[in-house]
Amino acid sequence: MLSIIFNALKKIFFFFLFFGSIDASAQQFNFRRYSIGLSTGVTHAYTDVPEMKIAPGIVISADYFVTPFVATYVDLQFGNIKGGSKIVDFAHLPNRHGREFTNTYLSATLNARLALAQLIYYEDRGFTNAIRGFYLGLGAGFIQNNIKNVRIQPRQVWQTQDYVFPGVDNSLNITVPLNVGINFEFKDSWNETRYILGVNYQSNLTFGEGLDGYNDPPAIFENNGFDMYNIGTISLKYCFGPSHGFYRP
Repeated sequence: MLSIIFNALKKIFFFFLFFGSIDASAQQFNFRRYSIGLSTGVTHAYTDVPEMKIAPGIVISADYFVTPFVATYVDLQFGNIKGGSKIVDFAHLPNRHGREFTNTYLSATLNARLALAQLIYYEDRGFTNAIRGFYLGLGAGFIQNNIKNVRIQPRQVWQTQDYVFPGVDNSLNITVPLNVGINFEFKDSWNETRYILGVNYQSNLTFGEGLDGYNDPPAIFENNGFDMYNIGTISLKYCFGPSHGFYRP
């Protein structure tokens, strides 16, 4: 499964790179190949457990720029993913089982990103210049799940003991992140991009039941779809390395 995802990612990346490089003209500027960045934001999950909650997340990234607008990068992400409630509410059917989880997760993904400026002509001022940093991205990697205080339904008055839901507290799953966002560049005295301020929204599709820790029978619980989580972040990146020339439309 992972090899299929990486092969698809590679094909999409090189297609966009080739398509975006067509019809370049003689106008040249310089850029730096590398950047490191720090992002902070919040996570929100969509799993079989209802009542998803907001939790903090942090991303450390390292980018390699093929062009100023096409990049491959590694994301190291960690934080919390939360959902559910142990308070059983029989009047509220989605929460009648008292399921709850907190996932202190760690993920590592390899990604590719294509910015709009690779595909369009833009002026140095105006609307197209303002939106040229808009981008789409796709990746693949792994997420390490570490679940706390989960899979126990509090004992009711007619029960003799707590009910333990089937599942695991620690697991490793494949994850596929989909990114959309926009970057704003800040240049140095050499008119080269030195800092990048970005806003990113990422949806992560996971393969497995580790995100919330529950692996309940589908005949009894709603447990028939992929788990996923989203994270919205604001980032700051520092560009470094030797300068390279680039021709743009």
